[in-house]
Formats: sequence, structure tokens, C-alpha cells
Amino acid sequence: MKISIRKKLTLIHIISVLIILVGFDLFIYFSFSSSLEKNIEKSLVNSCEILVGDTFKQNLKGGLIEKDDEYKEEIEIIDEIFMEDFDELIRPAGFCGQLLNVKKPESPQIIARTDNLPDLEIPIEQDLIEKTIRIKSTSNRYYIFTSDDVKILNFYFYDFLDNHFLVQIAEPLTSLHKSLKRIRITLLIFSPIFLILLSLVGFILTKKAFAPVKNIVSEVKMITARDLSRRIQTGSRDEIGELVTTFNDLISRLENSFEQISQFSHDVSHELKTPLTILKGEIEVILRQKREPEEYRKSIKNLGEEIEKLQNIIDNLLLISKLESKAQKIHFEEIDLNDVILEVFDDLLEMTKKKNQSLEMKNISSTIIKGEKELLERLFSNILENAIKYTPEKGKIIIEMKRERDEVEVAISDNGIGIKKENRRKIFDRFYRIEEARTTESRSSGLGLAISQKIAKIHQAEIKVKSEYGKGSCFTVDFLSKD
Repeated sequence: MKISIRKKLTLIHIISVLIILVGFDLFIYFSFSSSLEKNIEKSLVNSCEILVGDTFKQNLKGGLIEKDDEYKEEIEIIDEIFMEDFDELIRPAGFCGQLLNVKKPESPQIIARTDNLPDLEIPIEQDLIEKTIRIKSTSNRYYIFTSDDVKILNFYFYDFLDNHFLVQIAEPLTSLHKSLKRIRITLLIFSPIFLILLSLVGFILTKKAFAPVKNIVSEVKMITARDLSRRIQTGSRDEIGELVTTFNDLISRLENSFEQISQFSHDVSHELKTPLTILKGEIEVILRQKREPEEYRKSIKNLGEEIEKLQNIIDNLLLISKLESKAQKIHFEEIDLNDVILEVFDDLLEMTKKKNQSLEMKNISSTIIKGEKELLERLFSNILENAIKYTPEKGKIIIEMKRERDEVEVAISDNGIGIKKENRRKIFDRFYRIEEARTTESRSSGLGLAISQKIAKIHQAEIKVKSEYGKGSCFTVDFLSKD
């Protein structure tokens, strides 16, 4: 059985409210019960203090308040005095009690007891009497306990005539139980009401909070691979808004990826179709009729050139694929950038001579960076080869190195055809070639700069372009130096 998140949150809310209400009810009940019991105990202590103070001139610490000579006479009728003081001072509060002679704790004697005592059971057990006598507290010498729904206070003391007394004052817990019953009934009535109300509020708030989610789900269902231009609209700035923003970013990246894949497929088919068409045409021409050996050699040479171009396109595509999928294992090591540039310079010098171009190097010095030499040679070779191709005969190309603190910059500039401003962002796209380049004799696959860009990112370098149409271009590659 599947349960929606909204229902789960509502259920969690109800359970949480239930736990809080139960905890609150228990806290209120036991706090009130404890408070009532403390009030009863305090009332017993105050009543006992009044009674023994007036009757025996004692305080609850067992100390004599005053030594009265008439006390010797009063002790003879202490039972009558006890009853009079009890009836006058504390009985109106609903207490009952008795006075015991405990000179011999094992055989206590009842001296006086109130007439309402038979309704209650005040235990005269030896262990309770001995426990009361053993109390050595400096603050008080009484002992409070509960027996058969009666709260009882035992107070033991002895006077200067060597009389040992035990005063017992009791209060029924009937009022306590009635009060607690009223609290239980109140909590049992109002707690379910609060639970229902709070659960309803939680359900409404959860429903309102998840209302945007339904709209999001509806909009997401309308987004397909054929139409990734749609975006989810939301005005919230909470977590849902953040989720929508993240999802829109994901859709944007997917849209770009789909467009790149579509463009890539189109460009690949176009780029491979051209050399294949030429190959097919050359073969058909060869097979139409018998030709002289020289003509066969020329045709085969043309076939070889087209195959070489086709192979070059395939190799470049494989390299880009490996770099993007990280299948190409990169072995970083400390290398001298000077050696890389000199190697590229030597490889392409012959190409510049064929076009009577000038290729110069400036400020090239030993500079240690971390990277892979073969990939870096490919990076500079692609840039320099483009400069040679798109620079006219007798043109000038300069390779220059500049250093500043921990950065090193390699600039390759030319005075070739240049790049229009609107085309500068596209030159690193795969298979992109500016219109002027398409008219040159040497056809390019349009993958060189794309590969250079990938290699630069792998080496945490950056390629920048400055160009003025009709006057030339300057490509710079910025590295972090290890020197």
C-alpha cells in the first residue's frame, strides 16, 4: 500500500500532537497530584506545630518552648487538655488524631483520641513508632506516611518530666481523590477535542504546503525529450522553490546536451558524408573506363588524401569522446613548457615555409608546469595550425611567453583573416568553421579548437581569444607555474 508524502506528514503530525498531549496531560496530572499532596502535608505540619506548641510547649524540632511550673499539674489531665486544644485549633479543618504514651514503644498506650477517629484507621504499629523515634533530623522530628487513603503525621517528643509522647494527626485523602478525578475527567474531555482540532489544522496546513507540489508534478509531466524548453514556474522561496530551481537547471543542462547531441549527430553525418562521397566518386570515375597508370596513381593519391582526412576526423572524435568520458588516462608530471612549445614549433615550421610565412618565438624560457606533454603538444599544435591555415601567404605568426608571479601565459598571434565578433563564442564548438575558413583550400574538420579547450580544462588552464576581423587573432593560454 502506497501512502503519499502528504498523508505521511499528516499522520506524523497527528502522532506528534498525540504524544505531546499525552505527555502534557501526564505532566499536569502528576504535577497537580504532587502539589495537592504537598499542601496536605504542609497543612498537617502546621496543625501539629500549633497543637504541640499550645498543649505541650514544644516545637517540631523537639525543643521546649518554655518551662511552665503549671505543666506538672496539667500533665495529670493532659488527655482533656489535648482534646480541648485539638477540637478548638485543628478539628474544624477536618483533621482527626490521637495522643499515645510511648515510654515503652513496644506497648504504646492511647491517652486521648478524637471521636471521629473510629472512621479512620491510624496504625499503631511498633515499627512505625520506632521509625518515628529514630528520626534524628536537626530540622524536624516528625514522620509523614500514607495508610489506607489517609495521610498521617507522627510526632515524637519527651518532656522534662520524662514523659514520652507520640502525637498522630491524620487527614483523609477523599478531597484529593475528588480533585484528581475532576482533573482526569477534564483532561479526558478536552484532550481529544484539542487532538482533533490540531490534527485538522495540521491537515489543512500540509495540504496547503503541498499544493505547489501538485502543480509541479503536472508541469513536469508535460516536459518530454521532444520539448525541453518548458520550465516549472514557482514564486516560493522555500525548499520547494530551491528544488524547482535545481530541477530547471537540470532541464537546461539536458536541453543543452540534447541540442549538442543533435548538432553533433548532424555535424558528424555531414563531415563523414563529404569524404565518403568524394571517395565514392573517385572510385566510380576510376571504374568507368580504362585509364593510364599515371591517372590511376593520381586518383589513388586523391583517395589516400580523403581517407587521411576521414581518419583525422575519426581520431579527433575518439579523442574528444575519451576526454569527456574521462576514459583517457592522464598522467600528470612536471614538464618544461619550453620543451612543449619548441616541439610544436619544429613540427609546424615546414608548414609555414610552404606558405612563405614568418614564424617567430619571443621570451620563450624554461617554465615548469604540471601536465601531460602529449596533450599539451596537441593543444598548442591545434592553435598554431589554425593560425597557419587562416593566415595568408607571407603572413606573420608569433609565439610569445609572458610570466607574472605564479602564472605563465603563452600567446599565439597572427595577422590572418581574423574572427567576427558574433563568431568568437562558437569557435570552440565541435565542427564549427567560420565561412571564410570553408573557402580555403585546406579543409579543416572543425574539431581542433574543441579539443584544445578540453585539454586546457583538464590542465586547469584557460584559453582566451582576441581578434579583429580582417587584421588577425591572438589566442592566449594561461597556466599556473610550478616555479
